[in-house]
Amino acid sequence: MSERVVVGLMSGTSLDGIDAALVNISESDNQKIQVKLIHFSTLPYTGSMRERILALCDPNRSRLEDISLSNMLLGELFAKAAKKVVTEAGFEM
Repeated sequence: MSERVVVGLMSGTSLDGIDAALVNISESDNQKIQVKLIHFSTLPYTGSMRERILALCDPNRSRLEDISLSNMLLGELFAKAAKKVVTEAGFEM
């Protein structure tokens, strides 16, 4: 039997924040895959981050520098969301 604990992350079109799910994925000897939710958490966006993302969607307002900076900021927020769900579930990093 193979087993892993993984974090899944997503941010949808509502721009309310980053959703994080900590799940256990296991595969039995007969290759049946089971997914079990361990913990779920949301890291809300601040108002300024929400506005930043919305501005990137407007071709009249978005600039290459803003896109590049936002990629880095969002990467940091996704990492923070992953750490948050793992910590809340009581797992060590």
